[in-house]
Amino acid sequence: MKINKKELLTYLINFFLCLVFLFSVFKLWQADLSIPFQYEGDSVYIGTMIKGLIENHTIWQNPLLGAPVGLQTYDFPISDNALPLILIKIIIHFTQNFAVVENLFYLLTFPLISLISTFVLRQMKISRLNSVIFALVYTFLPYHLLRGINHLFLSAYFCVPLATLLCYYLYTEQLEFKKEKLLNNKKIILISFLSCLIIGSNGMYYTFFSCLFLILTGLILLFRRSKLPGLLASLFCIGLITLVFIINLFPMIAYQKGVGGNQTATGRSPNDSEVFSLKISRLILPIDNHQITFLKNIKNTYSNEYLTGEGWSESLGILGAIGFILLLFNLIFKTYKKENYLSDMLTSFNISALLFATIGGLGSLFAYFISPQIRSQGRLSIFIGWFSLTFLALLLDHLFFPENNEQTKMQNRKFVLPILGTLIILLIFCLDTTPPAFVNNYQNLKNKFLDDQKFVNQIMEVVKEKNIIYQLPFIQFPGQQITLAMPETDLFRGYLHSAKLSWSYGIMKGRNDSYTNWFISKQLPEQMVKYLKRLNYGGIYIERSGFNDNANQLVTNFKNILGETPINNSDGNLIFFSLKTN
Repeated sequence: MKINKKELLTYLINFFLCLVFLFSVFKLWQADLSIPFQYEGDSVYIGTMIKGLIENHTIWQNPLLGAPVGLQTYDFPISDNALPLILIKIIIHFTQNFAVVENLFYLLTFPLISLISTFVLRQMKISRLNSVIFALVYTFLPYHLLRGINHLFLSAYFCVPLATLLCYYLYTEQLEFKKEKLLNNKKIILISFLSCLIIGSNGMYYTFFSCLFLILTGLILLFRRSKLPGLLASLFCIGLITLVFIINLFPMIAYQKGVGGNQTATGRSPNDSEVFSLKISRLILPIDNHQITFLKNIKNTYSNEYLTGEGWSESLGILGAIGFILLLFNLIFKTYKKENYLSDMLTSFNISALLFATIGGLGSLFAYFISPQIRSQGRLSIFIGWFSLTFLALLLDHLFFPENNEQTKMQNRKFVLPILGTLIILLIFCLDTTPPAFVNNYQNLKNKFLDDQKFVNQIMEVVKEKNIIYQLPFIQFPGQQITLAMPETDLFRGYLHSAKLSWSYGIMKGRNDSYTNWFISKQLPEQMVKYLKRLNYGGIYIERSGFNDNANQLVTNFKNILGETPINNSDGNLIFFSLKTN
């Protein structure tokens, strides 16, 4: 097969520029990959999941958590993210350090999304120049940077451009259930099939949103053009995606069929869809802590006064906001005058996404009448960002290359226009969506991580392997936060630094497995110690910030009962009493 050297060069340039921006934005020369880029909130659970995968070769069970019964995550599945998990498993073959694995995976999402976006833009006839540039802008949207490792699988939005490409093939009638189309478009059939596999393996939200746009495409083809084959093709794609999604969740389905469902663990309220819905203002406003003081003050004032939900990640940046506004104008005034299927499709998708995702929109009705599990409609912002940037790239192509011949244009004297436009876009991109606030304080992260490591090492010196560490406050997993000062996942930090100790935290909420630990937590301190010794627990681990009184009375009681000075971490928030020396 003959390789198109110009196309290959396009991807190489995109990959190189992505790495340059990646190193620059994250200041990777300062980073230590063995220290997690984020070490609080959900990122602690992500580290726990990866460490469990390394040690147990499965995401479904971890015998060292939720002791004495062990953590089973069938009620809290992440297997719908099969594609990210496959990539993580590949990285695990090269390193067994959970922090290195999660950091490398997160960094890998940038060039992968950038290359996929470039490919999709080229498939949709966008010029090489704008494909490279707008793929980069899309890759480094605030959504990607702010989700980070806390929302690691949301950061891996590989399927968003591919879902749009699939819709584009349908919209332009390149993908239909017609014999001649199937025989003549083998490349498109293959790309579409692989896209369906990726979409169905890229998480519940992205799968669901992608299917929304596919069904919309099919309905447009039916009602606007009377194209029944197009509707059938879109339904077939949705069916294939749904099948892949169900296969990924099959272990959970089989488990819950055997022991019953558990809405307590993952139940959602329809009201959540109002809190986590989209606001148009947040799409257009600048990001938090913008480099330009004026814009920074505008956003900070807005964020302090209005409901934000997950709005901290929804900003499209200046370029995305321009494309978004032009798409809205195109709905009414036809900003893009030339007849173009891509322009029409993006315009329809943009307004449909707004109608579904905006607070009080169709998404809220879906959550109320059908399923509240789809509650964070604001996550459609990454689709809207893609539609907006693609439309802006299309407009600039029309400006730079009005004859749709970029090669001829670049060779004549007017090549200055696209080059100048590219430089302006890159300048806006660098100043707008990548402020220094995105860069973690690597030294502070390292100090906190190593301090926890030292604390757990001290525990392991006095407690035998396989002993259970009883953790207080008693909470179940997931979604039970006692104080604002202590995210529930903080209690996983002990496991991250230990080798073969068992930890009481991690029992699935809504299951009866938690009875023993719950019963012990309700006892008076003296009685609690007796029960724990009788059951051969190795010690008591207390996180002070999980108590309204900073656990002062509880710690004093244990000191008096056990007659010993506990082990503390450097800031005194973590306390450990050994039960093996008494």
